[in-house]
Amino acid sequence: MTKNQGRAGDLAKGMKAISEHLGITIRQGFHMHEQGLIPTFHIGRSVCAKRSALDDWLNHAARKAVEGGADE
Repeated sequence: MTKNQGRAGDLAKGMKAISEHLGITIRQGFHMHEQGLIPTFHIGRSVCAKRSALDDWLNHAARKAVEGGADE
């Protein structure tokens, strides 16, 4: 696998892919995107995210919940 193929594999393009990765509904995904709660960006008119960034965000949120919501 080349470096570029690895990057493409990390890309979740479209809210369906993002929502499936996070285990939420598409509607919830759009709401979180619009509120700036998840690490998303646009490529043209498509909402996209790096799967690794979503995983980091999810892990951070889980750590905060376990620690009682304390910010780092």
